[in-house]
Amino acid sequence: MHELHAGLLPTTRFPFVRLVGAAGAIARESAGLVARTRDRLEQEYAERVRAQARYQAELPRLDGRSLKGIEAFRADPRYGGDGTRVDLAYAVYAVARGVDLASIKAALGSRDLSHKGNPKRQSDYIERTVRKALVNVEQGRGR
Repeated sequence: MHELHAGLLPTTRFPFVRLVGAAGAIARESAGLVARTRDRLEQEYAERVRAQARYQAELPRLDGRSLKGIEAFRADPRYGGDGTRVDLAYAVYAVARGVDLASIKAALGSRDLSHKGNPKRQSDYIERTVRKALVNVEQGRGR
């Protein structure tokens, strides 16, 4: 069993824990922790907004006609709001239409991927999704 502090017990719902005891005292560094967390979240949000704006400004065009952006897939009720399904569907669509991989990756990264883990895990998710799309399109062309 892992060593835990302040009466926290492990659960199967990582990263959540069950608090079984608390002294009721305010932690000495709580104000700093809250401020650092708020700053980090605001920076992450601002970066997502900038990434989305960059992506929207650079929406690819093919033969003079606009292609659907990832937002059209996110709004499509067929995917039921499932971000993973949306990402793969968009990636397949974009790869099949010749959109450059950097633009596809930027689109996939334009939503909050923090639930995927740290930035490396988020990047790995984007890479896996693009690889799956490439394989899917190649298999479709070989039929």
